Amino acid sequence: SHTMDIPIEEVADKGPGLAFIAYPRALANLPGSAVWNVLFFLMLLMLGTASQCAEVEGMIAMMVDLGGNYFKSSKPRRRQIFVAIACFGCFIMALPMVLRSGMYYFQLMDGYGASGIALMIIAICEVVAVAWIYGVDKYYKNLEEMCYHSRARLGKGGKTNPHAKPWIVFKYIWKYITPNVMLIALIYNFAKLSPPSYESVVTGEYSYPPVGLGLAVFLVLSSILLIPIYTIYIVVKTKKRS
Repeated sequence: SHTMDIPIEEVADKGPGLAFIAYPRALANLPGSAVWNVLFFLMLLMLGTASQCAEVEGMIAMMVDLGGNYFKSSKPRRRQIFVAIACFGCFIMALPMVLRSGMYYFQLMDGYGASGIALMIIAICEVVAVAWIYGVDKYYKNLEEMCYHSRARLGKGGKTNPHAKPWIVFKYIWKYITPNVMLIALIYNFAKLSPPSYESVVTGEYSYPPVGLGLAVFLVLSSILLIPIYTIYIVVKTKKRS
């Protein structure tokens, strides 16, 4: 803040500017700054690689499970080829992030595609699906069988331990409190919704043109529209079988 003559609130702001601008400049003032910077960015590289592996594996595992008849264990080459195609496709879609305007694309993706309103809507759909469609009683029973079954026999003489159960209050939290609290938060976010903008320590405030607003709307819809589309697909497929 002193060397850049910028208020501390702006220097210590969240986002990529903190990791890639403010923090390296702070490390540059330390003795042996080159070592600290190498360690810092090596840590970021490892964190990014670990996160990428987990996220890509989660996406691929879901698709492989849906196509179980094609991705047979007797033919592992198919899964390997599919993983290679998926990773290459993600690489191609991420190329705009390394352009000179990449930070603006990244802010749109981060604020409207991977988090924010889209993530809240997806989380609400998950809670409603588990608590109301699948049934909170079934889920509570499954949780008891999976997590508390081994503890149920810890009493003396091999008797059942009645306390080896999840709290009954969790059922009502999942069914009533959690969906309503998340819905209130979603409405609050919609009330505060404004045209996309990006505030940078270097470039200052930047308001996206109409194409940026269109891209933000597309990112939100592309994240949440697959839920009703896949739901309709499953319902139609189930009715045809019956």
